[in-house]
Amino acid sequence: MSRSINFAVKKSDLLPALKQLKKVEKSAKKKTSTLEVTIIDDYLQLTIPGIQLKVKAATNGTAKFTIKLWYFADVVNAETDKELSFTLFENQLKLRGFTFGVQTTFFETDSILRSI
Repeated sequence: MSRSINFAVKKSDLLPALKQLKKVEKSAKKKTSTLEVTIIDDYLQLTIPGIQLKVKAATNGTAKFTIKLWYFADVVNAETDKELSFTLFENQLKLRGFTFGVQTTFFETDSILRSI
């Protein structure tokens, strides 16, 4: 049985947070940071080395995934909808009909997330 978590976020809330993360990373003269996204009740926690931001979101569970920051920002920026509805599966993230890989996935039943 495949586990999944759904979350929806306003593009107008997510884009400024991603831009701020990219700005911090750009100042470090690299574009290789891995973005850690933790899905918790009513918000997403976005983390790269040196900064952590929270963005309001509608969620239906707790999970964590990692993805390259610049890739995720490009996907979000290219989307035309004002509200983005994602579904997280094991090692995959789906946005409408577009499914792309994520580097790591943990769901609330995994011991690493029990402390959240």
